[in-house]
Amino acid sequence: MESVLAQSKDIPLWGWTIIGVVAYFTGLVMYRLYFHPLAKFPGPKLAAASFLYEFYYDAILPGRYTWHLKDLHAKYGPIIRSNPNEIHINDPDFFDDVYPSGAKRRIDKPYAKMFGISTDIFSAVSHEKHKAYRNVVNPYFSRRAVLNIERSIQVIIEELCTRFEAAAHTGELISVGYAYAALTSDVINEYCFAKTHHAVLMPDFNKATYESFLGFTKLGNITKTMPSLLILLRMTPQWLLGKLSPHFGQGFRVQAEYAQRIKDIKEGKDSSHEKSDHPTLFHALIESHLPEAEKTPDHLKDWAQTFLTAGMFTVGHTLKCATYHILANKHVRDKLLAEIDAACPDPNGIPSLIELEKLPYLTNVLNESLRMSYGVSKRLTRSQPDNVLRYGEWVIPAGTPVGMTAILIHDNPDIFPEPFEFRPERWDGEAGRRLQKYLVAFNKGSRVCIGMGLAWAELYKTLASLLRRYDLELVGAIRERDVDASRDYFNAEVSEDSPGLFVKVTGKRA
Repeated sequence: MESVLAQSKDIPLWGWTIIGVVAYFTGLVMYRLYFHPLAKFPGPKLAAASFLYEFYYDAILPGRYTWHLKDLHAKYGPIIRSNPNEIHINDPDFFDDVYPSGAKRRIDKPYAKMFGISTDIFSAVSHEKHKAYRNVVNPYFSRRAVLNIERSIQVIIEELCTRFEAAAHTGELISVGYAYAALTSDVINEYCFAKTHHAVLMPDFNKATYESFLGFTKLGNITKTMPSLLILLRMTPQWLLGKLSPHFGQGFRVQAEYAQRIKDIKEGKDSSHEKSDHPTLFHALIESHLPEAEKTPDHLKDWAQTFLTAGMFTVGHTLKCATYHILANKHVRDKLLAEIDAACPDPNGIPSLIELEKLPYLTNVLNESLRMSYGVSKRLTRSQPDNVLRYGEWVIPAGTPVGMTAILIHDNPDIFPEPFEFRPERWDGEAGRRLQKYLVAFNKGSRVCIGMGLAWAELYKTLASLLRRYDLELVGAIRERDVDASRDYFNAEVSEDSPGLFVKVTGKRA
């Protein structure tokens, strides 16, 4: 014993440091595997032992953990331990239990803070804080508010149509992914500030902003597991980050512009809302009862980034998905055009949103497009701090984050036979109404997407306007590469190898 003690005195400080670190992590792994409240739940031991298992699939591959979860469920069953602290369930009929309406649910902090945002509606961890934020902005996303902004949406669509009009004469190919992202970003900016970038009129549809925010969402797969990286990024001068990554540079420029807009509104230098025919979101936030510390330009710019990202990626991808499947399936295109033509004899007189919502086949096409584009693909976990959650024989401890995934539900062949076939007819009649329960592109429950009504308005108005006016043709499209989601960067994204989805405007429709 004395010899051991004597030898230990010869171990340098760095040696003791290594021993301490090894002992700590060994103990942590042993605890997670054998003594953690989730130790008995099925799933791979590596996922239970370390967050690095998830990190490998989401950050290294990247963006593939969602699809790996499907394989894990096939092996272990409908309930698994997806990381040391989290449960994942693959049972479409249990979705309303995880995401109930009118119930108090917290969002797991790693998801809420994965983008480095701390004081907006998405990043609010507690139910109470989220409800307070939601109460402020709810009136501006109501049915009445959406109908009020319909005219402004159509104005932006008309600007996009000028690009299609020009392409009909020049033969220019249009990258619809960027075009639709530009459209939705213009709509969001109009809604937030009564002022747009006119991104749809830019030669490249403001591609740089899209790519910069896509870069931020990719980074989220890393910072979710390594939140300390966010601290390092905040400490790094923005000019240096801009040098290291053009995407970061563009993203910071957009954020600075939003902060300046908000500052101008607060100081009375921006009166654009006074000329608008609809209320604007940020004037409402500034005049709200929120604490003054949460209404600074630096804080409110995070709200702008959240709304822009949410609309640009989800609605844009759904429109791209719809465009591909309509043009790739002649029977779908012919039936849809016949319905739109009958409702709109004059191509320059696009019906109102209320009238478009009455078109059954257009609605079916949009439902099917939402199903196949997924919306938010990340498993946004929920927890109830004070009560256990029961799933069959399993009792999930109170406070445990539980997640489900739209991709696994929308691709479930028991709910949607032949799930990878674009079949709008599946939404017909009573059978289609029953399927609505399983369409979760906008999530569900007390944190359901607040902009759902606005998104539907963009989908209806954009597709009806473009399809009524122009003959479109796919060019060089490969569905598996350019349309089908294969990466989960919070929103569903296509292959890194995709050059984009291009269409040619072959003529104008009478």
